[in-house]
Amino acid sequence: MDPRAPFIGPGNENMDLLKFYLQKVIEEVNNYREGSFSSCQKSKQKINKTTFERQLKKAFQKLTERLLGNSQDPFVQQEVNGSNIACMLSRRERKDEGTIECWHNRYIAHMISDGIIPATIGSLFGNIMWQNNVVQSVSTVATILEHESVATLARIIGFIPYSRNRQINQHAGGRITSGGTIANNEALWILREKTVVSLGLLEVAKALGIKLPFKTKSTDENEKAEEIRKDFWKFYNYLREKTKEVGKEEEFEKLVQETRFMYMSNYERKKLPRIVYITSVEAHYSVEKACGILGVSTPPAHELTRIMKKQNTRERRRELLNLAEKYDFWFVDVDKHMQMDIKHLEQFLEYVVRKRKKEPIFIGAVIPTLGTTEVCSFDPLHKILEMRNKYENEGIFFYIHADAAYGGMYRIILDEMPQSAKKALEKLGEVETCTIDPHKLGYLPYPVGAVLTKDFRDRQLIYVGANYLYHGDQQFMSIGSSSMEGSKPASSPIAFWLTALTMTSEEVYSPMDAENPCNLYAPILKKTIKNTKYLYKQLKRLSFVKIFPNYHPEGSLICFQVDASPILKEKEAPKNISELEIANIATDLMVRHFNETPKKARKFVVSQTSGIAKANVTCMRVCLMNPYITKSLLREFVEEIRKHSESDGFSNEMSREIEKRGDYTH
Repeated sequence: MDPRAPFIGPGNENMDLLKFYLQKVIEEVNNYREGSFSSCQKSKQKINKTTFERQLKKAFQKLTERLLGNSQDPFVQQEVNGSNIACMLSRRERKDEGTIECWHNRYIAHMISDGIIPATIGSLFGNIMWQNNVVQSVSTVATILEHESVATLARIIGFIPYSRNRQINQHAGGRITSGGTIANNEALWILREKTVVSLGLLEVAKALGIKLPFKTKSTDENEKAEEIRKDFWKFYNYLREKTKEVGKEEEFEKLVQETRFMYMSNYERKKLPRIVYITSVEAHYSVEKACGILGVSTPPAHELTRIMKKQNTRERRRELLNLAEKYDFWFVDVDKHMQMDIKHLEQFLEYVVRKRKKEPIFIGAVIPTLGTTEVCSFDPLHKILEMRNKYENEGIFFYIHADAAYGGMYRIILDEMPQSAKKALEKLGEVETCTIDPHKLGYLPYPVGAVLTKDFRDRQLIYVGANYLYHGDQQFMSIGSSSMEGSKPASSPIAFWLTALTMTSEEVYSPMDAENPCNLYAPILKKTIKNTKYLYKQLKRLSFVKIFPNYHPEGSLICFQVDASPILKEKEAPKNISELEIANIATDLMVRHFNETPKKARKFVVSQTSGIAKANVTCMRVCLMNPYITKSLLREFVEEIRKHSESDGFSNEMSREIEKRGDYTH
């Protein structure tokens, strides 16, 4: 399949397809609403639409004028030089014929591209028919399509999905979210509750006088709790069955509910052991947000930045480890490939082993990232799983939440991936929870993320019901009652479902029935990697460019820095300013050249990151998602970097910026 075919295209190459199916959506909705409910009483009085039509026409015209950059709003038209937020927004809003929008093949800034056509169609369908997917009684079909979408994504990442053809007792669960941030928050909430309730089951068993079937011969309560965490539902169901036998089932349910964190008294919470969370310094910032929401103590940003600036690796890692004494959210350093460093992770695990001898402490989750949003590196999940197996012998267990928001879709082309990414992605089905964002490399319009659990029952651990919502059977329990969000759009799951079915070559009625769902994404995803590798080779030819990390890219992102030393040459010798600071200045100026050039003269739009691995390193960041990007465009981009770096204007700008920041001699 041509990887460009599913998209409208920067030159409206496939607009005819979108027009045709948007009209079909209107026709189908009209037929359904007219034909399905003939018993519905229509209004007998004529509806006067004149005022509303006039208002809608004016409002629609003003909206389209602003979106297309030709607004008649005097505030937008005028050259406003004020410093207030409205003036700043006005200046940024103005467009001209040179404006590069996110669907353009010269837009290489962020993880967004031209939207995929079926998703736009499905989203419109959902918005017209079923606005709210909180529960099936609100969205009759869309709720089922959401569960089928979850099953499709579960199969893609390697979980066992539920099946419409055969009974499966243990299968994956989850839901469609607004994005990776909510998905990460919800997954860590689930795993926190699973840990706390595991500890609670020990107390419940004692209170009811029931002996649990432990494999461990140890009398250590911590090791018993770890065994419950590892096989939570086995122990939960064992206790429930035993209490049924002695007529204490109701008492059991009450006691278990009281072990959930939110229902504990302050006194009970104080008796809880430490529960810590471990991720890498390259993790997405939403993981830190999640820990903040869960009340997990986190090192302040300035402290992490100070540590990560240290050039001595051993000293840097020692200081990160020292933070474990004060905080419960721990950051592991990265290796030269910007992946979580396994040896450093092991130091944290050894710390837990030592600490466990003095006080109870549990690892709530280790959180690897599969496709970091800065450089698209893949943490070595396969090695983290090996580490988990190793430390089980020490009585230490931990859940794993994989943040595969960006890289998860690359499992569709697993055999085409670089070896380190492939090894990590192969093991994705062995984690407890996973985040994946179809609105990234699935090319769906935002917001479409997903949180997936290996065991569908885990979502019960965050259940908070509403009396007026019908909850249905357990398998299709109310989506809103077991999530951070209550009301949620039906448009997102419908957009994914239609897109997934379109992009599946097998003849099936639902994408969840396919053995290889979404396989037609393969040429699109392959092209992103092919283009990124090509750009990498072109950039390597420039002696003054330093790529982070300096190895073949694993996805569709490249970060690089402009080394100003050869640009400054012998005529200028800066003092009291480091080479890194000079490179940061040069890179910042190069980004400005692309993004702050008058819009008519712009050739590309790029992005910038100013703290790779939380260190003070400024890089130009390029994301090559658009399948309409060509090799000739990439050569033009690299040539523009070379030409501008050799220009007198760039050299003069460098001199001015360096003079501002330190002593400078000519």
